[in-house]
Amino acid sequence: MQMIDFKGKPKSEIAREVEIYLREKVMPYWYDTTVDLRNGGYIVSDKFDFSSNAGTPWLRRLLSSLPSMFHFHAHGAREKQLVSQSRLLLVFSQAHRLGCSDGKRNYLKAAEVGYSFLIEYMLDKKYGGFFWKTDIKGRVVESCKSLYGQAFALYALVEYHRASGLSAPLDQAVLLYKKVQEKFHDTINSGWVEHGKKDFMPLRSLSKRSSRYPRSMPDVLGLKSGNAHMHWMESLIELYDATRDGSVGSSLMEALEINKTFFFPVDAGKYCEYRMSDWSEAKGNRDEGICYGHNVEFALLMVHAQKVLQIPPDWGHFFSILDHALKYGFDHERGGLHFKGFDEQPASNTRKIWWVQAECLAALAEALHHEAKAVYDRALDLLLDWIFRYQIPSDDGMWIWSTDEEGKPLNLTKAGHWKAAYHEVRAITKFIHAFSSNNAQP
Repeated sequence: MQMIDFKGKPKSEIAREVEIYLREKVMPYWYDTTVDLRNGGYIVSDKFDFSSNAGTPWLRRLLSSLPSMFHFHAHGAREKQLVSQSRLLLVFSQAHRLGCSDGKRNYLKAAEVGYSFLIEYMLDKKYGGFFWKTDIKGRVVESCKSLYGQAFALYALVEYHRASGLSAPLDQAVLLYKKVQEKFHDTINSGWVEHGKKDFMPLRSLSKRSSRYPRSMPDVLGLKSGNAHMHWMESLIELYDATRDGSVGSSLMEALEINKTFFFPVDAGKYCEYRMSDWSEAKGNRDEGICYGHNVEFALLMVHAQKVLQIPPDWGHFFSILDHALKYGFDHERGGLHFKGFDEQPASNTRKIWWVQAECLAALAEALHHEAKAVYDRALDLLLDWIFRYQIPSDDGMWIWSTDEEGKPLNLTKAGHWKAAYHEVRAITKFIHAFSSNNAQP
């Protein structure tokens, strides 16, 4: 896409241009390519890119001559997964609240399509909670329950309530919260179980590597993860903000303290991805290093949780995490945040993954919104340049999955079960909110 010229421009002017990019590129792409009017919900998969160099010239000419109604799905179009369905529901709800709906694209209607599918086909009417996966028509193909999946369903229900003004989605969110508390809350050690059968009966670890990603669900059977507990905290932030229910507030405080203590401590080098049920460290936990993206993502969500709880934000903790990521994980020559590394060492995994860049963008915007500092301002300039130069290589404005350290594409995926608008849209709206005079974030 055409590069946004950042040089010499105040952040307020860049924010206006980024908002135009959100309205004219990002949201139209997701609206035009995902809404399934035939079966309900969303089809989340890459389409054949006619502007790309894929295929032979004659094949490109043939495909580009076909009507635009013909979509070419590269992968992922046979199933509908809870996280991607929920993320698009919440993003379309947010887009409507941002005022993006117009005569051509009604984002509230797009959200309604997702909400109806979620309730009709993915809601477990017998045991409660939401199934992990259905086929394209809504027939359940994986009935297990994941804390990570329930978290995004909860978040999406709250957002759709806010966008539509309907009480039913919020009522459903409260019921979901109560079901997770009843079935997954660890009343002995605190925290939450992360994987269960359709009746929420916990799925136990096989103590083998194969226990990772059971049935395509994230994280490891039998363990507690910073990933799931962070996103459960995120959903509780939104539910508490919408209801001010004391029980939800207590759960949010519990999730906040667990994440601060066991997964994302103030000493960012002691990041811990997995814990046993009693919070002892899981064997081999530190073998893969520190995930800089998860660290800065938590820092941002932590201060958001504290603001919603009406307690003083822990800026010392926030800046400790951000400074660590900038010192060891950030590319101060080219821009961009690397994927993983070890404490007090240069990054060991130098891939630049789209969601890591998005979370870094959001955290830097929050940092500068709170405290003007040259180091954060320069890092943000470098990151913006990196994203629009390398992470968005095509005219449709979509972020690709990953590049190498120098910007060579490694994975060209634009959409899929694990890539469904959420990270980049959240980062863009956070940037707009931080620097725009009209505070465009809902």
